[in-house]
Amino acid sequence: MRNGIMITQTDRDALAGHPLHAITPPGGPYRFGLFHHDRLTTKGIYREAKSVAKLAVRPRNDPRKFLIFCRPRSGSSLLNDLLNQVEGVLCAGEMLHYAVVAPVAYLDRCARTLPGSAFGAKLLTYQMLEIQRVRDPLRLFQRFVSCGFSLIHLRRDTFDQTLSLATSFETRDFQARPKPERKPVPSFPLDRDAFLHMLRWNAATLDFEDRLMSHFPHLTIEYETGLKRSDDHQATIDRVCDYIGISSSPVSAQRKRVSGGKPLVSNVEELREAALSLRPDFAPTV
Repeated sequence: MRNGIMITQTDRDALAGHPLHAITPPGGPYRFGLFHHDRLTTKGIYREAKSVAKLAVRPRNDPRKFLIFCRPRSGSSLLNDLLNQVEGVLCAGEMLHYAVVAPVAYLDRCARTLPGSAFGAKLLTYQMLEIQRVRDPLRLFQRFVSCGFSLIHLRRDTFDQTLSLATSFETRDFQARPKPERKPVPSFPLDRDAFLHMLRWNAATLDFEDRLMSHFPHLTIEYETGLKRSDDHQATIDRVCDYIGISSSPVSAQRKRVSGGKPLVSNVEELREAALSLRPDFAPTV
């Protein structure tokens, strides 16, 4: 038991044997058929070593700390941008995009060497499993909690999230940028079988996240009710700030959707019908 959180070997075995691990992640090929390309780089180790050096020469800060945990294309970049508009908050984004030796210690050092009253970072599930190669996610999150990180779980409708991710893979555009000048992209169809494979992977990933987070105190944010509409942004940020224990500030979205709000995929209904044949809960959300 750590911080009043009881984790049993049965809990660990359940996550180790989760069906997610049997599904090949999209986005290959992997290097040598084994390693995500962001794992086979020294960038993370360099940044980790740099954080050690900074801690030795800079005054040590003691901010509130938080971690946003989610799948890709769940609205985390938008949430990151909104939080960075709050006075005293630095949300540093995907700090674990490259492999490091000690993820929790690395983020804690970054928090203590950067200014501000609150420090946050994002961790995408595939980064934890495929890049950091964390063998025991429960122990990792126990360490985050012990280190004082507040946990935020960001969720999104799986069909919409998969459609967004598949579109990004197709266009190679992974960010909703604040720049208004964007070249129009013609509509295109998505491969049905590849989409369904990605859908299975994303559904299993969300179930894995839910099971993992059920063991820890956390704040859940649903994209559909908290981030999809700009009218909901302020209330969502107020909730996050209250959860972290800091004062909120007025915020407004600076990003635009990749598609500009217009559908890029020409066969969405075909994909929806195929998804419904897998699971009835892949019905449209309001």
